[in-house]
Amino acid sequence: MKNVINSFLTTGAIDRSGIANALSSKLTAAQTFITAGDNQTATNVLQAILNQLNAQSGKHINAWAASALITDTQALQLSLGALRPNPLIGYVTNSNSGAITGATVNVLNASNGVVASAVTDSTGLYFFL
Repeated sequence: MKNVINSFLTTGAIDRSGIANALSSKLTAAQTFITAGDNQTATNVLQAILNQLNAQSGKHINAWAASALITDTQALQLSLGALRPNPLIGYVTNSNSGAITGATVNVLNASNGVVASAVTDSTGLYFFL
């Protein structure tokens, strides 16, 4: 699937290298979790990919390219079994709706202790698994 992403970037179907890199990085993370036998976390990462593809479809990813990648990602999820994704995801943007890259987002417990952290990618996307 990374080869497909790179091909879409080369042909202009994905018009931002940061988006292609973010998708490829998430695929690498999913593969790492699959190799470790952590299919639930891999499913969550794949769901984050789907969310990003849906958000960028028709914008920075041609609709047909997004559709192909969505189909491939859903097939990967199905191959992992009937696990339900359970991510916490979102985007960090400035007042002009521009992405804020490299922002740290924290999840706090009731005592305001940090229980999880994530750093936004080039599109401002963060996700917790």
